[in-house]
Amino acid sequence: MKPPVSRLSHSARIGGVLLALLLTAPLVAPGQIVASEDSTHEESAGHEGVEYKHRPALFVGNTHKHGEDELTWGLEYFYAYKPRFAFGGIAEYAGGHFRDWLFLGLATWSPVANLILLGGPGFELHESHREFALRVGVAYKFPIGRFAILPQFNIDFIDREEVKVYGLSFEYEF
Repeated sequence: MKPPVSRLSHSARIGGVLLALLLTAPLVAPGQIVASEDSTHEESAGHEGVEYKHRPALFVGNTHKHGEDELTWGLEYFYAYKPRFAFGGIAEYAGGHFRDWLFLGLATWSPVANLILLGGPGFELHESHREFALRVGVAYKFPIGRFAILPQFNIDFIDREEVKVYGLSFEYEF
């Protein structure tokens, strides 16, 4: 008989898979990096490199805090004002016994095609208590036409503690 798998070990496996996807994505999709270099050349020639500027998304993932895990879902919106830069905001809800809302304003930078670094301030709301929050994270974009799937890993700094949030965003560009 197999021993039961704890929720922590299951979420650790999911986090490991997402981290592996993020780290290996540039190796799996090298054509995307070459395409990025071509688009950078076009930008310097005065052409706009961003076809779709609006990027709403649905996030589904996990929040790990105080040694416990809970399902997290959220809505995201980013506006790409340059091919490699965007800004926007997110609203996330960590359910279960956490029952926390997180609201953040974020900026993103893409140093190479499809790799996204992000960060920004906001606040966590638990019942009527509000705490300052700061998020830093990384994502990798797998485009599928006007849609994209983005595995991501984030660390939130809230009230002198680190909270890990990881999962998938499902994005639509227009």
